[in-house]
Amino acid sequence: MNSGDFSAISISPLASTLPFFSENLENLELEEVEVEVDEALREQLLNLRIYARDNFLVEQLARHLLGTTIFEQLITDEAAPVSEFQVAVGRISTQAAQAAVSRAVEVIGSDNSGLQRISEVVSSAFDEYSANTSDVTAHGFAAYLHSGATSSARAAAAEMDTLLELFDLIAVIGVTPTELEISRRSVISRLRIGTLRGRELFDFYDAYAAQAAMRPHAE
Repeated sequence: MNSGDFSAISISPLASTLPFFSENLENLELEEVEVEVDEALREQLLNLRIYARDNFLVEQLARHLLGTTIFEQLITDEAAPVSEFQVAVGRISTQAAQAAVSRAVEVIGSDNSGLQRISEVVSSAFDEYSANTSDVTAHGFAAYLHSGATSSARAAAAEMDTLLELFDLIAVIGVTPTELEISRRSVISRLRIGTLRGRELFDFYDAYAAQAAMRPHAE
């Protein structure tokens, strides 16, 4: 389990106190948490492999009794399916989620047409790179795009940057690092770039993102 997934901590101690409150639950009025993650937004998030769920009763009790919201987010099975990594709606920033899904429609396309365009542009650069080197690697190709040596490389880098920007928007929705990675891998796996498949495709993206993080930023 990724240590970053403890951005939401266990509330099992609070859960153990529920029997104490159970006899008074009928008279306990819980404030409505102002979270507007409607079904349409949940469906759009699901397209990005972000699995939104309702807040648990114990989480609502925590907010009522402690004045804060504490979320249960412990995945003990490292081999658990990605659908087990559910995001409590109380963790989701509706405004950030709307911005991310709107950008996703622009970049990915409702029918993956955007990813097809990105694949074609980046594949063109890959073919160019492959034709001019005897040692074709995912890391080498990432460096080639960052070099901006040709118009093809620059066009491909611009397309890859749109993906980086999309994932930056997803990162601030309220997801953990593992949940972000699930979403990111789902999108990257839909690309068809040259002969890069499976692990090589992910290695290329990771190398490109790492090199992009080292670029000087304009002040």
